[in-house]
Amino acid sequence: SSGLLTTAYLTRRLGPDGYGLFILAATVIAWVEWSVAALFSRTTIKFISEAQDWRPVGAAVVWLHLLTSVGAMLLLILAAGPIAALLHEPHLAGYLRLFSLDIPLFSLAQAHRNILVGTGGFRERAFASAGRWITRLLAIVILVQLGFSIPGAILGSIAASVAELLIGRIY
Repeated sequence: SSGLLTTAYLTRRLGPDGYGLFILAATVIAWVEWSVAALFSRTTIKFISEAQDWRPVGAAVVWLHLLTSVGAMLLLILAAGPIAALLHEPHLAGYLRLFSLDIPLFSLAQAHRNILVGTGGFRERAFASAGRWITRLLAIVILVQLGFSIPGAILGSIAASVAELLIGRIY
C-alpha cells in the first residue's frame, strides 16, 4: 500500500528522530481531524440519504465542517507551544502549527466523502480516497527529496487533503 511505501521512504530519509517527530505531529493532527469528522459523519450520511434534495443539507454540512475545523485549527495553533513543552520537543510546536493547516482541508474532504456516501456515490468516494493516498505518497517523496525534510512531509500530507477535497468537489 502507499502508506507502507511512504513509511519506508520517510524512515530512511528522515531518520529515527525526524520520522518520530513527523509521526508525533501527524498523530496529534489525526486525533483532532478524526474527532471533528466523527461529530458529523453518521448524521451527514443519514440526512443526505433521506433528503429529497441533498444540496441544501450538503451545503449546511460543509459549512459546519468548515466552522468547526477552523476553530479546532486555531485552538491547536494556540496549544502547539504548550504541547511541545509538555512532550519536551521544542521543534514540535512549529510542525503542529504547519500541520494544523490540514485540519480544515481534511474536514472539508470528509464532508464531501460523507455526502458522496449519502448520495450512493461509493465508487466516487473510493476514487477520492485513492487520490488522497497516491497524492500523499508522490507529494511527500517529491518534497522530501527536494530537501524540505519534515516540513516537506507535512506539506505532502496537506497536498493529499487538497487532492481528496478537489476530487470530492468534482463528483
